[in-house]
Amino acid sequence: PNPGQCRTGPNPSRFAGRCCGRIAADCCGGTSDAPIVFRASSSGAVISSRNEDTPDNVNIEGTDYIVIDGFTVTGAERTGIRVVTSTGVIVRSCTIGSSGVFGILTGYAVAVQIIGNVTFDSSEQHGIYVSNSDVLDDNPVIAGNESYGNGRNGIQLNGDCFMEGDGTIRGAVIEGNYVHDNTNKGLSIISVDDSVIRNNLIVNNGLGGAASGTASGATRSREHAWLVAAEPQGRLTTLLVRAEERILTLEGTYDLSCGFDAAGRPRGDGWNLLESFRLD
Repeated sequence: PNPGQCRTGPNPSRFAGRCCGRIAADCCGGTSDAPIVFRASSSGAVISSRNEDTPDNVNIEGTDYIVIDGFTVTGAERTGIRVVTSTGVIVRSCTIGSSGVFGILTGYAVAVQIIGNVTFDSSEQHGIYVSNSDVLDDNPVIAGNESYGNGRNGIQLNGDCFMEGDGTIRGAVIEGNYVHDNTNKGLSIISVDDSVIRNNLIVNNGLGGAASGTASGATRSREHAWLVAAEPQGRLTTLLVRAEERILTLEGTYDLSCGFDAAGRPRGDGWNLLESFRLD
């Protein structure tokens, strides 16, 4: 295909072997204004076999501004969808399951967007793995995905400081993902700087900890605590529920905390002193 063209996949097996699997060899890539789009022609478009060159069902390598949209990718020997040394690639609305190692893997992929996918049951490692950096601004976007049941982590970012390149991923946006029931961690963030992580739902993963609460500091559910840790077998243990903050001054004592007693009655006046709240 030429820049700006869209190709659908009425024959999934041919799509896997000729169109998607060998994009680097068969396609010169698109542009930022006119990407080449490979779109599933129906919900039944399944890519279930490897491409000719690598043990991955879909391999985008050395090719820029490609969109992979709406496919089911299953049973990969290594990776369901692999994106390497490419710029501006978008993987969206795909379902990737039962991969041997990774669901979606990227390496040295600048401005990659992984949006609205479902990744599950990657046997050895992660559902989504964004790795490696050799530029100052990587700017990956991982948004609106669900990742569960994977052998290690649901979503991992790692700039890989021991590999070639600068070793730090910068400018990442990780938001609105639902990451649950993975063997190790929901999110694993390594060698990442100057990035935004917000509004992700991360629950019931095997390792790691979490904190939750309200803006005023009052606990309103049994899940609210400053430190909840997971034991290796996946059982959650609350280590610290909260602390009572108090300021002593020459003018008097001020309680900054607030909460509720066993009968549900308000306790503490700290909420009256709260002037603003901001999510960083």
